[in-house]
Amino acid sequence: MHRGVLSLALLLASGCGFAPERDHWSDPKVAPLRDAIAEVDRAALGFTPIDPSSDIRLEIAGGRAYDAMLHICGKTDRTISFRKTGARYVWIGEQEGHPGPLEFETPDGAIREEITLTYETAAISGYPIRVLNVTYLGPRNELASKSSLSYADVSAYLVSWARSERACAT
Repeated sequence: MHRGVLSLALLLASGCGFAPERDHWSDPKVAPLRDAIAEVDRAALGFTPIDPSSDIRLEIAGGRAYDAMLHICGKTDRTISFRKTGARYVWIGEQEGHPGPLEFETPDGAIREEITLTYETAAISGYPIRVLNVTYLGPRNELASKSSLSYADVSAYLVSWARSERACAT
């Protein structure tokens, strides 16, 4: 399976409606993770601001490549990974999916096109670390035909796809 499709499937399955505990952005349990996020210049990496009204789910996952993960469904869908260092958490990666307006047929039915941004400082999903990984899943040949995408290749699409409704069902 293509790594982008697998990552997208994992992002959608884990981030929108399954097992992790539902929380609010202002919840004290989320505070150490908010602090870790604040230490990273996420905008410089291409990530959008997190809407505090988003659906937040907290996963504590000792023994994996990360110790905690936030699954956030809002105008985009994203997962943010953390490693616990002493008494605090450190941001170690983020994946943000931007659904587009077009639908296309797959063997599993119609799905929406999507641009996904992934950046990790530790090996989590199989992407190269410390580099912004940009993937596209959809029918637009100008994006789908490129073996490697950059943020510059997709930035105009991301601006035009900015959404007012939630990206995933809650």
